[in-house]
Amino acid sequence: MKNNYSHTYKIASVMCILLLASVAAEVYEIIKDGTFGAALLLRTALSVLEFVLLIVIMNRLRLLFREIKAVETPFMKKISEAVKNTANTISICGLVYCAAGIICVILQEVMTIDNGFYYPSISFCLIVSFMGTAMYAFADIFEKGCDLQRESDETI
Repeated sequence: MKNNYSHTYKIASVMCILLLASVAAEVYEIIKDGTFGAALLLRTALSVLEFVLLIVIMNRLRLLFREIKAVETPFMKKISEAVKNTANTISICGLVYCAAGIICVILQEVMTIDNGFYYPSISFCLIVSFMGTAMYAFADIFEKGCDLQRESDETI
């Protein structure tokens, strides 16, 4: 049987490849300019952290889709909890990235790096925050669907 979510995996793979290419291009630019040291370390560390967090989020979404596919109706307590766990995972990843970005900015200020500051991607923080909020909304929708499904089953 063909996987219904194969296109999602393809998109996720392309995103990972593009992110790795972005990290490689960034490291190349730093090396080309001759600015080694703390700036390179901070930039590379944040880029790698962003990559790892994206993999964690995509893996959690993959598990969620697998759980939805395994049941006859998505409006079950198990699925509702899985959606809420996915929202928690996404929110925690966003908080970790934002905290790491703040730490990097503080480190740059303390170390007085002269070759320019590297600010973490605010768009990544915003996207992950939006995704977490949307997943919490979906979790509430699934909980309401579970209640309606239970009421429907009791009526019959």
